[in-house]
Amino acid sequence: MSFAGRPEPSRYQVDSNRLTCLGLWGISIGRNKVGLIEACVGDLGRDLPSAERAHWLSFNEAPSGGLDEDRFRRDILGQWHDGPPNPLRSLATARQRFSTALARVVGQEIYRPWGAADKIAFDGLHMPTSSERQETDNQILTLAKGVIDYLDVKAIRNLPGADPKGTTINCIEAWVKKLDEDPVPLISPLRLLQGLRSTGVARARSKDWQATLVRAGLDTLQPDEQFVKVVGSSRESAEAPLSVTGPACPNRAGCVG
Repeated sequence: MSFAGRPEPSRYQVDSNRLTCLGLWGISIGRNKVGLIEACVGDLGRDLPSAERAHWLSFNEAPSGGLDEDRFRRDILGQWHDGPPNPLRSLATARQRFSTALARVVGQEIYRPWGAADKIAFDGLHMPTSSERQETDNQILTLAKGVIDYLDVKAIRNLPGADPKGTTINCIEAWVKKLDEDPVPLISPLRLLQGLRSTGVARARSKDWQATLVRAGLDTLQPDEQFVKVVGSSRESAEAPLSVTGPACPNRAGCVG
């Protein structure tokens, strides 16, 4: 079936193998290679409230794409199998480590506190269940908010080498350059995410949108595949400061404490 719950992140939480609703109920799920969500009939009868069943049935589709192999190995073959890492969970962890690394440098938090609605949306990020442009656009917009827009520019401007009137990304780039490090691994994914948002996701698309896709090698991919790539590059960007500051930032220019 196509997934029925993800448009409401304030109600539903989903990962690679389970869907829950406000702590009221939960059901084991899988996702196969073509993006269809699978659930066992017995689980639907046991774990899904009766009021939800007709809604779920309306999203039922004929089987295609085979079984979720990771779930088959765990649930049917009884094997110890973790499956591939969750890209969005890895991104959230990398974002926190990014925040900690830069806070060590400037002596204060570098992300502003979450707004309630934006926190719900960011926590509800998911891998698209279709190749429709609108779903991926919404995901990219939320991703850009969480990774870039919530950065506190006043804190970022305290980075050594930063322009006291500079933009967020430019200030981070100036700091990395001051450390004689290569800024590309950190800055390029941020500029890509910002570019996707500003040239098409948040406004009318122009020729700059296509140029952004081409430069990033995303122009030949479907929208859902583009999102997967953008999530991966954003995670890699968030991990880049760790190689600059080090685990404890010992004796490096630009560190505090």
